[in-house]
Amino acid sequence: MNRIFNLTIFLFGALLAVPAHAQLPAKNIPQLLKASLTANKSLGTATALSPAQLHMLDSQFAALEETRRALLQNPGWAVSANFAQTAQYLKDLGLPLPPQPAPTSSSEEKTRYLQQLNALLYQESNALAPLVNHRPRPLTPPNRFEWMPDKLLKNQALSQEKWEQILKIGSPAFSFGTPNWDEVHISPAEEFSNPQSSLYADPDILRSIITNTRIPTQDMYDLILTEKSFSPQTRQALICAIEEAASVLTHNFTRIYMYAFGSIPSVRYISGSVPQRNAALATYAKTVQNRLINKLEEKGRWSERDFDLFAQVSVFLEPQRARAVLGAITYLEPQAARWLLNHSLTDKFSQRILSKLQETRDQQSTIWPDGNLTPKQPIHLPFKRLEYERIQSLKSYNIVLAKRLQALMNLEYGVRKAKEILKASASNPGEPAERLSAEIYVKAREARLQKLINETRAQVVNIESEIFHSSNK
Repeated sequence: MNRIFNLTIFLFGALLAVPAHAQLPAKNIPQLLKASLTANKSLGTATALSPAQLHMLDSQFAALEETRRALLQNPGWAVSANFAQTAQYLKDLGLPLPPQPAPTSSSEEKTRYLQQLNALLYQESNALAPLVNHRPRPLTPPNRFEWMPDKLLKNQALSQEKWEQILKIGSPAFSFGTPNWDEVHISPAEEFSNPQSSLYADPDILRSIITNTRIPTQDMYDLILTEKSFSPQTRQALICAIEEAASVLTHNFTRIYMYAFGSIPSVRYISGSVPQRNAALATYAKTVQNRLINKLEEKGRWSERDFDLFAQVSVFLEPQRARAVLGAITYLEPQAARWLLNHSLTDKFSQRILSKLQETRDQQSTIWPDGNLTPKQPIHLPFKRLEYERIQSLKSYNIVLAKRLQALMNLEYGVRKAKEILKASASNPGEPAERLSAEIYVKAREARLQKLINETRAQVVNIESEIFHSSNK
């Protein structure tokens, strides 16, 4: 094996170190070589395989498998301009890849391309496997590559480097992702700044609220909900718009955008489509109900408007949670309703509350014979301790994520060094097939790692934000 490939693979911890291959019976080799497009191109006339030839086939198998992993994890890579060079390398190895769709091609065309590429790579890995005594990953089902905008949007992650570029350029309008696949367009929301719009909000008041980074998102929503100059529709639309943006950019990046540009980001993708509002409305409902529960605890009563608002926004919650929260606020102490609003209903403490709720509802005529449902039934759960333990768990999980992120970045460093070695040795003579394999492996690993790094970093940022705001309550 030539020095270039050895050095490249060494940077990945000898991932492609060749095992002790048993020599295949000579009569099987021509038949196995014929079944493999890449092996047949370079070794089609061989009747026996030398250790060097086995090394070469082993590197080709590893490169194909890494490409398949990257394709599954980051399909947008394979329909983007970044895949063009890798596609050419695969063709040079002997694979008859279908033409890569143009950036302007429809999402349907890109889906077909991904499915064809997926099938071809598996077919070739499966053909090489018996030659190198390995087993390929199972075939990825074709429906995993169907265009599903909601899923694609949810999986988008904007890198820190991209954000630094955006802030440096200073333009509030930008886009990222692959055209006609997962491209996202961000620009300032115009409906709130247009005086002719029914959702108009005084720009100075709105800017003072959304650019205040010293308060958590929940408090920012409270300020929006209590701002008298905003209409009820405007308040709801503002929170929905922020949540829609956060579903793509994360809450942290959305707050950075609002601070940097003084406006709420508007998200559009694929021919003007927008994120689903369901999650945004649910967050809006939780915000309102949390605020009203706090008021009930502090003042011991609600106004008629409070009752109406609490009931109205409950329609934006999933039905099971809405019923549970309404029941808890009716029969139990406010802390119980807050817990059910903000935690999974399958949580063991939620189940205890729901059990107490059912028991109380069944006995209400005995507990409150005059029909006046006060005082509320206590739950006897240490809510403050439970919240404290949640933060401690988040801190522990954040440590795990931080270690995972560091490991991914170490691998990314290896990829960068491998690229440098390959570039520096481009003019050196060597085995063409092995160099192609190294190039394919490195590019596929880079595409896969970048997506994992972006997603893990976004998780870390969100958890750190929650920990910070909890410690400053």
